[in-house]
Amino acid sequence: MMDERLLPDQITYAHVAILNTGNGRIVAGVRLSKRDPSVEGTVWYEPYAVLSLHYDERDTKTITMRQVIPLMIKDIIRNVDSRTKFVVIRGNAPHFQRYRQYEQHVRLFAESRNVGIRISWKPNIENRIPELKELANDALQRGESLVAAI
Repeated sequence: MMDERLLPDQITYAHVAILNTGNGRIVAGVRLSKRDPSVEGTVWYEPYAVLSLHYDERDTKTITMRQVIPLMIKDIIRNVDSRTKFVVIRGNAPHFQRYRQYEQHVRLFAESRNVGIRISWKPNIENRIPELKELANDALQRGESLVAAI
């Protein structure tokens, strides 16, 4: 999928912070952005949407990270902009170390949306992008998911 050279605005970066409340709810803050190549000498991300995601027994019978992460990845893919051909998902949960398993799990869904996907584990990403934690906490208080364009 990455064979053709993609333009910067065809690649979406999804930075994800997940919080497992332990009481049957898992929430996440997600920022969707593109790299801005015009900023010299530094990697600059230009956000275009944020997702404040909430999962409970209405979404899946068992609220485990293993069950919820594929749902979350699909929600991310559903919300990328129309120019996106490839999605790079970076998440803080240790489960993202099993990225191949999740990539396989959502491959058909991603292909049906004409996007490629790569998943990686980025511990403590919420410390570098504090709004991810705020988005996750908002989902917890609201009790439902919300998506907003920036």
